Amino acid sequence: YGLGAVKGVGSAVAEHIVAARGDRPFADLADFAGRVDPRIINRRTLEALVCAGAFDGVAKRREQAFAAIDAIIGTAQRVSSDRQDGIVDMFASDQPEPIALPQNVTPWTLTERLEKEFSAIGFHLSGHPLDNHAELFERLRIAAYLDFERAVKDGARSAGRLAGTVSARSERRTRKGAAMAIVTLSDQSGSYECLVFSEQLALHGGELVVGRSVIVHVEADERPD
Repeated sequence: YGLGAVKGVGSAVAEHIVAARGDRPFADLADFAGRVDPRIINRRTLEALVCAGAFDGVAKRREQAFAAIDAIIGTAQRVSSDRQDGIVDMFASDQPEPIALPQNVTPWTLTERLEKEFSAIGFHLSGHPLDNHAELFERLRIAAYLDFERAVKDGARSAGRLAGTVSARSERRTRKGAAMAIVTLSDQSGSYECLVFSEQLALHGGELVVGRSVIVHVEADERPD
């Protein structure tokens, strides 16, 4: 995906990173810090890039890269300042000293990593929050959304149970003024929307919040539109 997909990374920032990289990929975090302008790349940008997985090629554990953000900023500022002052260390290489990745950081759980990834780019890229529940879904006969959709189109099914992680929710009113919601959920096979009417919304509205994973009983019908 492009850098422009990362929330908080504007087009100017993305263009700067691409220009700084050129045809030579960043070797590590220090190499990145030494080639970007700290006046353009700020903490918010780095946090978004780490959470989106942009540094996975040079730091496999995102929580370590996240904990090293201060070091990245410090290295970038030091290299930029020396460059502006015309300071050159004759006994040093062209590359800044490697940035040590902190070892005593608490690992992000799959859910935490994917939540941060979703907040950064708006979708799950490296996995899905439901990945750890395959055995449960098999035991409860929870259908994958894509399989359910195909069965409905073939006329074989009209109702079933699906699992999904809530990615969006919008409140509406019916023509009669009753509350309803349009809830967008996703599983490993795709994304889908459910209409939740007032009775179910009153009973389960508290569970249908963004980031929560739920099992839902749905009814569907195939329409021309």
